[in-house]
Amino acid sequence: ATIRMQLFDAFTELFNNVYVASDGEEALKIYHENKNNINLLVTDIQMPNKNGIELIKAIREEDNNMPIIITTAHDESGYLLDSINIGVSKFIIKPMKYEKVVESVTSAMEPYRQNLELIQKNKEVNALLAMFKTIVNDKNFNFEQFRKQFSNHDSNIKYEDIELFS
Repeated sequence: ATIRMQLFDAFTELFNNVYVASDGEEALKIYHENKNNINLLVTDIQMPNKNGIELIKAIREEDNNMPIIITTAHDESGYLLDSINIGVSKFIIKPMKYEKVVESVTSAMEPYRQNLELIQKNKEVNALLAMFKTIVNDKNFNFEQFRKQFSNHDSNIKYEDIELFS
């Protein structure tokens, strides 16, 4: 099996959606058709029709945050410098070792994971703020009812954390 298909097989174990392209133009087309479902780009530098650097530059015009990993047999400083300048997250020099791929994907995806965590915490805070706003505007506020409602709320904040309100 080709390296591309070996990566595909490995990534289908890790991700819900995995797209494979045979060249840079096809990769860019797949990106445009699926960009809302793509959280990581893994590309080679040398590809037909559009090389990896050109592909990344095109994607960076639309998305500066997507983690990108380059696989390459080249360790030439020109390629590496171009890659750094366009925000590549990680490099994997061929021949690839499974451990290095896993380490690179994990490391490249960490900011994305942290961002998802922040989004979830933001939703929790907004839900709590909405509850507190209701309390402030309610002249007949019943704290015991609030305790019951709060204890049923799906949040990482524990009931004990609001004792200062009693």
